[in-house]
Amino acid sequence: LPDIQMLPLLASYFEVSVDELIDYVPILGREQIRFHYQRLAQAFAQEPFGEVLAQCGELIRKYYSCYPFLEQMVVLLINHAGAADTQTDTEAAFEMSDGLCAHILEDCQDITICKDVAGLRGVLNLMRGRPELVVRELREAGLCGERRNDVGELLVTAYLMMGERE
Repeated sequence: LPDIQMLPLLASYFEVSVDELIDYVPILGREQIRFHYQRLAQAFAQEPFGEVLAQCGELIRKYYSCYPFLEQMVVLLINHAGAADTQTDTEAAFEMSDGLCAHILEDCQDITICKDVAGLRGVLNLMRGRPELVVRELREAGLCGERRNDVGELLVTAYLMMGERE
């Protein structure tokens, strides 16, 4: 067990990352993601919202490069934001979700996850009363011509919220 300060030197010597050197894998499997989602969903129903939000934050920091997990955390937070005790907690859940969406869209290389997260961000912006952001971000992401129903529904809802019936 080398001194922790030696890890970067050892990793450099063996031409691997420190994570590889200590055999750390920050990626969760499908079953582990499902387990965390279900546990946290149940916690939202039984525990104070702020405490569960803090638990979410801890897991998000731990698995910050596991994009499938982060996507599910966005879904979880969007689905449970309405159960918050206060408007401050609701806004905190929305902010956490938005930050996750930005991180995923910026750093994730999986196009399927990115498309799904762009749609989730659209839902989030609609929930926050920001339909103009939905239209702009879906255009910027190149998804306005997307043939997926959920993208079309997001756009229709956003335009209706802005009063543009056509």
